[in-house]
Amino acid sequence: MPDNPARSSGGKSTDLSWAKTTAWLLSATVLRNVGLIVILVMLARLTDQATVGRYAIALAITTPIFVMGQLGLKNVYLTMQRDFRFRSYVIIQGAMAIAAFLLSVGIAAVFNRELLVTVTLVAVVKVADTLSEFFSAPLQKYHAAPRIFWAYLASAVLGSGVTGVALVLTQQLDIALAGLACTSLFVALVLMLWPARRLTALHESDAHRALLPSLDRTAILRAGFPMGIAGAILALVSSMPQYFLVKDHGEATVGYFVVLLYIFAIVDIFSGTLTQAWIPRARQARQLTTVSDPLHFFKATMVTTGWWTLALAPLAVAGLWIMSILLPVVFGPGYELSLTVAAPLLFGIIVLPATHFGGIAVAVHNFYVHGITLSITSATVSLLACLALVPAFGTAGALWAISLAYGARGVMAIWILYPGARMRPTATAT
Repeated sequence: MPDNPARSSGGKSTDLSWAKTTAWLLSATVLRNVGLIVILVMLARLTDQATVGRYAIALAITTPIFVMGQLGLKNVYLTMQRDFRFRSYVIIQGAMAIAAFLLSVGIAAVFNRELLVTVTLVAVVKVADTLSEFFSAPLQKYHAAPRIFWAYLASAVLGSGVTGVALVLTQQLDIALAGLACTSLFVALVLMLWPARRLTALHESDAHRALLPSLDRTAILRAGFPMGIAGAILALVSSMPQYFLVKDHGEATVGYFVVLLYIFAIVDIFSGTLTQAWIPRARQARQLTTVSDPLHFFKATMVTTGWWTLALAPLAVAGLWIMSILLPVVFGPGYELSLTVAAPLLFGIIVLPATHFGGIAVAVHNFYVHGITLSITSATVSLLACLALVPAFGTAGALWAISLAYGARGVMAIWILYPGARMRPTATAT
């Protein structure tokens, strides 16, 4: 969708490049999640909702911790106005992934030892996902998005095959997770790290290497910690309703909720991938923001958000109708999409462009600290909605909590961007 009406031939070339990158990244991101979706479908077909709920609770425990551990380093790498050496990022990301693993296992050991093995295996998968996510950043930056696609294709084929066979033969969640953990680590360390190191070695200049490593890491951590905290708080938006559901309605309801949440997650992946591919154009729009046109970047963000919102709304209605037919067929008769739960899903999907484009625009401004503002707003709305809606309305209330939280995040991003554009009219990005 256009964000600058005055286009040149160079603009058309940029559009084509953006479209290609978006297609590669979207395909790769969908493939990345195939392994987890296969586990969910197999669990729903071969076990009961309580087992699905057990898996969901393990994810709810580990996800906020690992999102914090990621420190938003992929976005920092892509949006930081000054480039730093790849090795510094890798050291920080590796250390944080190990810390997140130990913390996740420690929490399970202290609060719920029955989940210890499951949480440990899920945490290994999360370590691999965290590394793969970050290693994809230089591949995207240096125009090697097809490599991301092929790596995740291998992950989907290997992971789905191993975990699917394990569930069919044993019906054991932990055995299936062990298979997924092994294949995920292989993809991260062999198929992602190696090409990322090779590309960065080719593109990093002597200026990169002349910087003191301590200065590199200090600047990266200074940008990453606010984004990590913001991401962890935002992850609670999806995890928090599960805590309320298991308390008030049991593990089986959590299992049903998580299956419905995957509908939202699919569109969330699509919308998030669009914004990742939009980053180069956003940086260009930021550079065109001047004293004479201080709101150029803000207007470009709003136009892009508006177009994608209009495009997504009818697709969301059609998609939910299709899913209402497919869900009982794929997952079983206990998983139905009624109008009661479809309404909050529709609202949440429609507000996703504002949430993602607004959040990326704040990052492109390098307002990294405001990521915490966005996440606190979102988490606060989610908590209040959970308290008010989950006890009485169960799954529908939990879905409303997530959708309202995402909507609040989008509104807050727009509120931050408008005065931010006026306060910082001169571009400094390189």
